[in-house]
Amino acid sequence: MKITRYFAMLAAVAGLSSACQEELEHVVYNPEDVVAPVLNAVEDINITVDELSTGNVKFTWEAADFGVATQVYYTLDMSAEVNGDVKTVNVFKNASGTEGSASYEKINGHLLYDFEFAAGVSGEVSFTLYASLKVGQAYASNVVKANAVAAVAERTYPTVWVIGNYCGWDHSKTQFLYDFAGTDDVYSGLVDFADQASTGFKLTGIAGWDDACNWGEETKATEADEPAKVQLITGGGSQDIMRYAKRFYGFSFSKSTLELTKNYGFDKVAVIGLNNDWENDIEMNFNSAAQKQVFYVDVEVAAATEFKFRMDGGWDLNFGGDIKALTQGGDNIKIEPGNYRIYLNMNNPAAVTCSLDTRMYGKEEGGAATPEPEPEPEPTPDPELPEGARAINILCVNPGWEAANLYGWEAATAFTWPGVAATGKATLNETEYFYWTLEAANWGKTPGLIFNNGTVQTVDITGVTLDGDKAFKLGEANSEGKLAYEAVENPVIRITYKNEAAWEAVNLYGWGDEGVSFGLGDWPGTSMTKEGDVWVCDLPVEHLGKSVFLIFNNGSGAQTKDLGPFVLDKDYVFDNTNAEIK
Repeated sequence: MKITRYFAMLAAVAGLSSACQEELEHVVYNPEDVVAPVLNAVEDINITVDELSTGNVKFTWEAADFGVATQVYYTLDMSAEVNGDVKTVNVFKNASGTEGSASYEKINGHLLYDFEFAAGVSGEVSFTLYASLKVGQAYASNVVKANAVAAVAERTYPTVWVIGNYCGWDHSKTQFLYDFAGTDDVYSGLVDFADQASTGFKLTGIAGWDDACNWGEETKATEADEPAKVQLITGGGSQDIMRYAKRFYGFSFSKSTLELTKNYGFDKVAVIGLNNDWENDIEMNFNSAAQKQVFYVDVEVAAATEFKFRMDGGWDLNFGGDIKALTQGGDNIKIEPGNYRIYLNMNNPAAVTCSLDTRMYGKEEGGAATPEPEPEPEPTPDPELPEGARAINILCVNPGWEAANLYGWEAATAFTWPGVAATGKATLNETEYFYWTLEAANWGKTPGLIFNNGTVQTVDITGVTLDGDKAFKLGEANSEGKLAYEAVENPVIRITYKNEAAWEAVNLYGWGDEGVSFGLGDWPGTSMTKEGDVWVCDLPVEHLGKSVFLIFNNGSGAQTKDLGPFVLDKDYVFDNTNAEIK
């Protein structure tokens, strides 16, 4: 059967009483007569890291003949066998003439990620060229086979920036969520917040601030309640996300729904089970570099064995099974003898993967060999401290913040904005304080200080000499939005004992846990003061945050058992229920 196509032009002739149509030309295109293109041989493709960003693969062919003088378009596909099935990807489209090319970078990506070739290992690929007119049937060339070797390369993905206190609100230091599916909608990744997740973070679509892609909560959370999902809003008025308090989080964020999903959250990840040791975790390190964000650890495997990954030393969250597609609660992972760097990539919740790399064992992350250690410098003598110098506690009555930072200048402690996070919180005499324990080298200095929560800050606090513990209370904001402050009396840590044994006198004896400096004098310790039907001892905030043991006694042979350890970050009340007499 023949298909005839006519190409005609209508011409109107002005001044005539009637129009006429003139058929100028007609051309016949017969599919049965088309001569398909012939793809020439393709040399073996050996991609190296050095050529990855500059090299190209060139393809040549003999043109197809459609029997008409019109543009012919050429498309090249590449195929390979993957797990028993043939997978095909496109190399280029709509080329013209008799030659075309594709970058090494593109070919390399297909080899590594679509065909699952191991870097440096040769595999067979097939090429087929298709010729067509602008519309209509495409005609396939002969199939040309070649061997191909991929280079080690990292696939890169579009990103969303995760910015917050953990990186000093600096876009150049952020970690990322990635568009693994290429849809510009759902972005996923695993982020190491250190201990700063609960102090606030946001998401941005650029390495800067733009109201069109500045994502946070509508209202600021008051506690880290660890929700599975959080609804975000867009705009400069969006608030910091402060609902999470662990170190590592796997998040997914949808640009279309503005919903942030927590895939997992934990404080550490470890390898467990190697050499049949299912008791001791081998904790993994984290590489926070862009396009990586992977866990890794070096291991020595003496004999064939098995292992899994688990989080926070338990089995609530653990991964095993096929290393190319790990699953929660999956089977043990088999490993042969050798020295390996084990990698765990949890960025894409739909494709949690593991790799075993013998080449990276003992090297720095990034591929550089571990440098020879520098000789240790001669110790520098500590500067002589003033008499009585000790660590200094700085306290601030909590103004309703979830977390707080202390920033300073002209101090012995080095500060980088927004400063150092509070050492802890203390509740003393029913008042909650943030507190910071600064090293003794600050004793006697008069630095400038600022309390802040990453968003709101005080005015500069000046003229305060650090010759002892200091406490402050914050006030109203000025016209610049900065909070006033006032120095207040230091609180005390009150220890209360209900003397149910009716001792005539009560003493409190104590000592520090694990080398902590703390004491209440030689036995029997410090005399307590009777107030009504209880006995009290007020400890100075010099001891704030210390882990200690205590004993109540009557100084004449009667005493409680050793009590503790207790962290001195609140007032304590003891009686026969929690201070058993020995």
